[in-house]
Amino acid sequence: IDVILAVDLSESMLAKDAPTASITTKQRRLHLARRKVRVMMEMLANERIGILAFAGKPIVLCPLTTDHNTCASWLDSFKPHLIPYGGTALASTIKKAIPMFATSGHNSRALVILSDGDDHEKNTLKAAKEAHKKGIRIYTLGFGSTELSTIPASQLPPPQPGQRPDNRPIQTRLNEKLLQMIAQNTKGIYRKAEASHRDIKMIYEHARRFLKARTHKSQRLVIREERFPVFASIGLLFLLFYWGFRESKE
Repeated sequence: IDVILAVDLSESMLAKDAPTASITTKQRRLHLARRKVRVMMEMLANERIGILAFAGKPIVLCPLTTDHNTCASWLDSFKPHLIPYGGTALASTIKKAIPMFATSGHNSRALVILSDGDDHEKNTLKAAKEAHKKGIRIYTLGFGSTELSTIPASQLPPPQPGQRPDNRPIQTRLNEKLLQMIAQNTKGIYRKAEASHRDIKMIYEHARRFLKARTHKSQRLVIREERFPVFASIGLLFLLFYWGFRESKE
């Protein structure tokens, strides 16, 4: 399986409404997302992975590779100021991921989006359908609460050079419906992020079951094609033997 992990680094991911092991304690959405990426990388130890980060625009941090150490080196940089574009661009992120699978088998492509679904683009489902036509299954992992959460301006990163400071707080909630539809349109699955890792285990098992089996099937087809030269050689030997026997008889 080739897996691209797309991580939402927008400011809404700073909301402190993600679950922890304690019922009474919450953590930032982004902190939990970072943990999920680490665990998924461990699960995908024998697979190629890539990393996309996105806010108002997507950025490729690591193309598909088996060098997981290089990908892991980006994890500590997962902060909103890494991408100097505000907002959440899910459609652009999906479109950015499609060419990253150029060297992948058609039935071995999985895109995992870790986001709160607080989307600012209108053609996200259309982009998901385009990805599905390219053989990509999209798995979505939703972070935060469906209840409104407020992030005070004091907890937001400082403005980029040349930008005016904005002292308004951010109000955000998990958009489960959009994330569910993205997954459904590409035959993937949606899960809400939990403090445990049961959510990503379910995503991993689904991907292995529906992607790996088809990849093995295509490999068997390739093996059958590679046997053709052997049989062709045998047939040629019989043909030469036949013509030699005919000439000697004549």
